[in-house]
Amino acid sequence: MVKKLFEGSQAHLDFDAVVRGFTPDLAGRRVEGLPHTAWQLVWHIWFTQKDIIDFHVNRDYREYQWPRDYWPKTDGPSDEAEWRRVLAGYRDDVRRVAAMLADPSEDLLAPKAAKKASLLRVALLSMDHAAYHVGQLVDLKRLLGVEV
Repeated sequence: MVKKLFEGSQAHLDFDAVVRGFTPDLAGRRVEGLPHTAWQLVWHIWFTQKDIIDFHVNRDYREYQWPRDYWPKTDGPSDEAEWRRVLAGYRDDVRRVAAMLADPSEDLLAPKAAKKASLLRVALLSMDHAAYHVGQLVDLKRLLGVEV
């Protein structure tokens, strides 16, 4: 059940449905009154999820500075390739965690890498974080006049 929740949308639109229709140019557009562009939100979702996974699996985990390291420095991607790379990176990490969740040898509750982060915590934290920002992307998309 956790794997199914992690991989898709149960109570909200999923990531792929929301980012569909965003071009790199559109993803870099600001909307008055909103603090982030779509690019900044997508990059932040990707980077933060990668960091959460790294915290779980890497014994030599290096902590980043909040908030400086968790947001991109630009409003938009440099080009189509960067936009696609970040989208693909997020999807790859979703598949990575989904594979861990499906692995019968994985203990959902056992901490890894000498940390107190269990696989269940990693999955729930990643889902919760992404869902929050996907909601922001939905609002941003509507305000930019792109069909959701």
